Amino acid sequence: MARFGSRGWRVPVTYGTAIAAAAASSTVLITVLFLSLSKIEYSLPRFGFFAIREFHIAIRDVTHLRDMTSLAQAAPGSADSLEQLSAANDLVYIRFKRIDGTGTASEIPAYAGIVPRVVDAVTRLDAMIAAGPPLDENLLKEMGLELEYLVARMNDEY
Repeated sequence: MARFGSRGWRVPVTYGTAIAAAAASSTVLITVLFLSLSKIEYSLPRFGFFAIREFHIAIRDVTHLRDMTSLAQAAPGSADSLEQLSAANDLVYIRFKRIDGTGTASEIPAYAGIVPRVVDAVTRLDAMIAAGPPLDENLLKEMGLELEYLVARMNDEY
């Protein structure tokens, strides 16, 4: 038996060994958990919360673009409706290019099929906006239906 301290406490070697082993295994466990947490934090932007949050914001932006398309249908010759449609279209284009560019949306299979369709719709709207007023009412109606479908699908997937 070993003696510790000036009072003469006696701690059996087996207890001392058990305490040392518990401390060592606790240290190893804490280190492993810390490293695992770091890996999870690194993966979150690609697979988890950040992708979901970005997609939620994208739903809002595509819904706004759909609403601006409806406004442009009501006044296809108005410069104000064209300006608002252009601003909404630019916002969606930037949002989806950023989502697609960082790989967050493509990492979630349910969203991966939606992103190219939204980018295609935005590109077609951009060409229509570049032509200037009056906007083609048939194309606006077609785009409105496409955006309505995309918003519904995005909400379902979300």
